[in-house]
Amino acid sequence: MPFVSRPRVLALLDSVDVSQLAVPIPELELFDLGQLQSLLKECEMPSEDGGPSVVNVRHLQRRVERELSALEGTMALAQRQAIMQEFKIILKYSIEANGVSRLFGYPLAN
Repeated sequence: MPFVSRPRVLALLDSVDVSQLAVPIPELELFDLGQLQSLLKECEMPSEDGGPSVVNVRHLQRRVERELSALEGTMALAQRQAIMQEFKIILKYSIEANGVSRLFGYPLAN
């Protein structure tokens, strides 16, 4: 039986370390990392294509908006703006992590 070599593209992909592509959890000042990880876990859902689970970003957004609404009267405008900025960072992280998870089959890093 003759030796069949792998296509060069596959050989090149084998040599690439894709583990570095995982999206690091952002450093946040206002959100507790443990609570954030728990919230992301609660918002996970199986992917539609049977791949690794992903964060349901709409569900995450609704959950955080409900929490912010509950605090609405107790925070100053500057606090609200700072919280909203971190919230945008969390949503961006979730979307990026979903993309890496779907693309490479990695579980979410939380």
